[in-house]
Amino acid sequence: MQLIPVVPPSVPASVAANERPASIRSSSERDDEAGAAAVMLRVLIVDDEQGFRDSFRWVLEQLYRCSVDEAGHARELDQRINSGATFDLIFIDVQMPEKDGIQIYKELRATGNRTPVVLMSALAQNRSRVERLGILFFDKALDGPTLDGIIIKHGGSRMQ
Repeated sequence: MQLIPVVPPSVPASVAANERPASIRSSSERDDEAGAAAVMLRVLIVDDEQGFRDSFRWVLEQLYRCSVDEAGHARELDQRINSGATFDLIFIDVQMPEKDGIQIYKELRATGNRTPVVLMSALAQNRSRVERLGILFFDKALDGPTLDGIIIKHGGSRMQ
């Protein structure tokens, strides 16, 4: 359970969060903030398991400073893409109802969408199936070093 501190409304948010005003932050602190804004990746998670989406969203937002959107199935992904939303990276679960991740990947490519896609699964047998097609695979057990490599390869960074 996460505790949320209660802060009186009269206390500025920056003080409540123990932040120092920009005027007294060091230049390296200001550079870190500017760099974080410059490299924020826009990521879409497509997975039918809400619990996994919540956990993975937290990891991407808190550890990698990503801007994260999510979809629970292929139709939601289509809605996001058709509405004009753009992403730097899309993570898609291999096994989902209606359409599997490989089929979704192929449909994206058939429409000309070239957004980098990472297919993911908790099942080991899906790794070889995905890799045989030349598609990047991510183990849903949240393999940290692999995730670091994926995020950094696509222009993001890990918070120190």
